[in-house]
Amino acid sequence: MRLLSFITAVLVIAQFQPCAQAQEKQPDTKITHIQGKTLEQWIKEIASPDPSKRENAIRTVLAFGPDRAYQAVPAILEHLDKHTVSAPIDASIRVNAAGALGVILGGVKDPDAKYVKKAVTLLKRLLEDSQSIVRYRAAQALGRIGAEAKDAIPLLIVATRDPQTWEVRKEAAVALGLIGREEKKAPPQGVIDALYKALGDKASQVRLGAVQAITWLGGPADKTYKAGMIKSLEPVALKDAEPTVQIWAHMAIMSISHEVSDSHLEAVCKFLQHQDVAARAQAAEALATAGAKAKKCVPALIETLSDPELTVVYWAIIALGRMESWGAVATPALERIRVDSKQSEAIRKAAQDAIEALTGKKIDKK
Repeated sequence: MRLLSFITAVLVIAQFQPCAQAQEKQPDTKITHIQGKTLEQWIKEIASPDPSKRENAIRTVLAFGPDRAYQAVPAILEHLDKHTVSAPIDASIRVNAAGALGVILGGVKDPDAKYVKKAVTLLKRLLEDSQSIVRYRAAQALGRIGAEAKDAIPLLIVATRDPQTWEVRKEAAVALGLIGREEKKAPPQGVIDALYKALGDKASQVRLGAVQAITWLGGPADKTYKAGMIKSLEPVALKDAEPTVQIWAHMAIMSISHEVSDSHLEAVCKFLQHQDVAARAQAAEALATAGAKAKKCVPALIETLSDPELTVVYWAIIALGRMESWGAVATPALERIRVDSKQSEAIRKAAQDAIEALTGKKIDKK
């Protein structure tokens, strides 16, 4: 699992907000040259007549960080716009251009609306590409762009039934969870229907994507439909063959019902001790999503800080940082991680951010 940065928005719609795909503005990179070339020189290579150089240039500009790579967006859009079914551009370029647009436009603050609109238009085309890897990257990129990609919802719904690969189906489900959320009303019924159907997918990763998306979105407006979804999710939470799916099914039930119950929280907490690393990490991530509503799991999360797997520790730190005053008891343990030179920089930075969130005070690195 990637180490991602997170939004700190107030938890709304059933108290939950997506963590897994959320991004914040990152510090600008100090890199000035890569392989002896400046960012501007790499952007020029996006127009190279050599497709291998074009692909390499698109991939390389990302190494300058989203803020600076943003300068490459017009060139990427211009080149991707040349693609048609009758005159296709190289498949590897379609893959990398889609990925780059998602990373850049989803990683900068307030991108130009005309760039976002054009990107969504081009990514919608790629959702119908003949190559499954292109469809996968397009769905992933649209999810990263978020709410501004609502025009893509109908095609993403279709993509949740992609017949060729589960990876497209999962990314489409996740994207619907990130794009389809409404601030003051239930999500579109078509989105809920698609995710509900995805709960029966044979691929556990698709089921996982669907239950995560439902957690982020909350439930449908119709009370009868809502009750039916909860009833369908209960056996998933208890019996699904994949532990991570069980975890998010518990979260989805609480999101749909707008009730954070001790029984469901306790079930999620138990997975912090599961033998499977992915299950422990997903449990901590789920608790981070719930934030202070999961306060009863604070002791278990503090214990998890000693987990041998860094990904698990990272998510436990993020979760504790969101527990508000309930997580204050974790500050000494977090401080030990922050000052431990043997820890990775990402872990130490996460610990510092968590302490600052809990105490409301900036830490003087001196």
